[in-house]
Amino acid sequence: MTDSPNRALRVIVFAKAPLPGYAKTRLVPALGEESAAALAERMLKYTLQQCLQAEVGSIELCVAPHREHEYWQSLALPEIVALSSQGREISVSACGGQPGEHK
Repeated sequence: MTDSPNRALRVIVFAKAPLPGYAKTRLVPALGEESAAALAERMLKYTLQQCLQAEVGSIELCVAPHREHEYWQSLALPEIVALSSQGREISVSACGGQPGEHK
């Protein structure tokens, strides 16, 4: 892949809030709700760390249940990471718009 100075690259990471009973629910029988949620949080942080270290462009963290949820609001994110909610917003941004912009 060649780098084009006229084309911005955005990495989009989809994530559920790593809450007990909400994330990694298929692992609950083996790990329990708390451990499954802790694993989800470690995986999310690792994924974001890898995206930041790759330095290929901006990063959009597209979240559920919604970006206003207290978990996402309390998460310290670098300025390069934009927070958006899954749903209509991602379909707009994935088509070249900005999160929150409706075309």
